[in-house]
Amino acid sequence: MMKLLLFLVVIVVVVGIHEAGHYLAARSCGVRVLRFAIGFGKPLWRSFDRRGTEWCLCPIPLGGYVQMVSTPEEAREMGIPEREALDGVPRWQRAWIIFAGPLANFILALLLLFVLALAGEDGLRARIGQVVDGSMAETAGLVDGDDIIAIDGRHTVLWKTVVLELGTAINERDLLLQVSNSGSEREVVLPTATLPPNTIDRTYLLRHLGILPEHSYLLKLELEKVIQGSPAAEAGLQPGDVLIAIDEQVLYAWQDFVSIVRASPGVSLTIVYERGGDPRTAIAAPTLVIERGESFGRIGVIPVFDKERYDELTITESYSLLEAGGVAWHRTWSFITTTGRFFGHLLRGEVSRKNLSGPIGIAHTAEIAANRSLKEFLRFIAHISISLGVINLVPLPPLDGGHLLRYALEGAMRRPLPAKIIHLAVAFGVAAIIALMVFAIYNDLT
Repeated sequence: MMKLLLFLVVIVVVVGIHEAGHYLAARSCGVRVLRFAIGFGKPLWRSFDRRGTEWCLCPIPLGGYVQMVSTPEEAREMGIPEREALDGVPRWQRAWIIFAGPLANFILALLLLFVLALAGEDGLRARIGQVVDGSMAETAGLVDGDDIIAIDGRHTVLWKTVVLELGTAINERDLLLQVSNSGSEREVVLPTATLPPNTIDRTYLLRHLGILPEHSYLLKLELEKVIQGSPAAEAGLQPGDVLIAIDEQVLYAWQDFVSIVRASPGVSLTIVYERGGDPRTAIAAPTLVIERGESFGRIGVIPVFDKERYDELTITESYSLLEAGGVAWHRTWSFITTTGRFFGHLLRGEVSRKNLSGPIGIAHTAEIAANRSLKEFLRFIAHISISLGVINLVPLPPLDGGHLLRYALEGAMRRPLPAKIIHLAVAFGVAAIIALMVFAIYNDLT
């Protein structure tokens, strides 16, 4: 129930802002608006304002629309001036009305990110715990214990900011990192321009670079819980046991243990551990698990969380009014360009289509963000708002980008496109959007 409620909040906000952009732009150009609807289907609630516009809330929360008087002929039938029809105003005004929807989404994100930056951001310190030998990160000059303090000249101390910047640079440009270690500072160039597009996945990105953040060690090698009936329980492991090695590989971090277990479904692994200071050995074969089309091993243990180390790494980054504006602008633009590149890579098959989420995935992520904090939930809304704006600019009818492409072609040809061409393009676009939505929901369910 909470997921549904949060999903509705997100949709009402981002779709409402999008349609408000169209509505206000139409009003500014003198175009008559007949209906402003959030959702689709038969209205659950409706009201008329003094201008005759119908305001509706509809039961299918997968979008919304602003219905305007379309053609001069329709305007004449209604007994109103032809200039109050969408096709009755100059082409540049029509383009402005269409573009105003995505623009409103970008402005919403900009404002939210500005408020969040001004309020101060909480997060984990951008400290590198381990650099893998022979990795791209080691070749670039990063070492264990480096604190990242600036990226391309922009100050930062939060790990989530580092990950965001890495995402914007994948397959595009190299990043200049300013790092600090033991009181001395230096610059490191990370060759992110050479990273393939599929490294957009955060976990795979860090693995590809060869970086293990310091907060990876927040999970100790001591066991907090052993799941009843799991391979670990059957092997005799108990809460309080401290893992030392697995299959003759010494363990330095919890991730080391997880990596071997995940890669070994059905394989008998020899686990060396301590109980009460005494070394012991257990043999367990991880259970095969298949999730989201990925196969891996699971052994059934939960580690102890290092609260003291977590408190040490947690930090708040504050900005002045001017700095907050710069941060908000940079992050909004970065997310716009990154989202656009993601969809480009997706269409070309350069990133997995499993990264595409539908309404169920949005609801799930909204719940996770809300459970973390109000700030994270507002940040999530900002990101969804940008995604909606970018998607609507795809040049595919009946999306906003399709209308803008039509106006551009008509402007170049100096005459309207044939009605048959427009109808065929809209039919193709609707079919493509429905297919994409079905695929996204399938991804969510599987």
